[in-house]
Amino acid sequence: MLRGKVWGAAFLGLLCLSGVAWGERCPGGVLRHYGVSGANFVRDDGTGLEVALLSRFAESLGVRYELVPVSPEEARALLEKGRLPGGFGQGCVLSGGLAAGVPEGTRASIPLFPFQFWLLAPGGSPLRGETSLGRTDWDIRVAKGKMKGRKVFALRDEVSAPLVESLRREGFRVEFAGEETADLLSRLRKDPEALAVLDAPRALLALSTWRDEVKRLGVLTPETGTRVLFPAQDEGLRGAFDAFAQGLWRDWSWARMARDSFPPVFNYYTPFFRRGNPEPAPLWLRPDPAYYPKKP
Repeated sequence: MLRGKVWGAAFLGLLCLSGVAWGERCPGGVLRHYGVSGANFVRDDGTGLEVALLSRFAESLGVRYELVPVSPEEARALLEKGRLPGGFGQGCVLSGGLAAGVPEGTRASIPLFPFQFWLLAPGGSPLRGETSLGRTDWDIRVAKGKMKGRKVFALRDEVSAPLVESLRREGFRVEFAGEETADLLSRLRKDPEALAVLDAPRALLALSTWRDEVKRLGVLTPETGTRVLFPAQDEGLRGAFDAFAQGLWRDWSWARMARDSFPPVFNYYTPFFRRGNPEPAPLWLRPDPAYYPKKP
């Protein structure tokens, strides 16, 4: 599912914790996850990578998991004013896929999923996909060289807006092409000489859904990682989550969950999931040739 707006710099959710282990912070012994639908982190049908992660976390704490869908505007109000429908009290935390910046008064978990902006082209474009030069700044320079003299499309949302503004200041012709990935692909079909910029999670889904219609040319930003955010004063909950997530990391469960939600992820981010893991990598942790661009 590619529908769903995103807010901030990536995909956002909100959760609050209650139960005997953590005190009477929220009623009912519930891990309440306020989720904004976006990419495969939180789907409209109540599933997704973020949902799977947080429901397993709730189970490990012995509390019940509950997903509460919210709009990007409601999520923004929480950060700005501390308000959400139904209340947002002591013990509630911000979680799920935020990738750029840590709002004041919060602390971040370990990085969970790669985040970066890609440069995309129609599948039939004569432009070749990138071969990394070993340095991200060089790779970005090469990608921007392919943009010169070409129209570039981007999504109209708060995730893409800072990059669009930066590219325009550098003199690139960047136009908005709607709010959904399908809108972006539609514009590329109509203008096969044009290119597109898209964040890595949605670009991975685009490669999975329209693998013959779009290909990656390179990267436009350094690689970062999505994180879960917690109130600065709730260090115990953040520590519990990090320990839980590191357990999934060490036994490769998290890598498998990420692949199930974003099938081409190991074609481009295998090092992200191997990083810091002393355990031998499983045989399935490898790229899938079906998701590499075809030679023109």
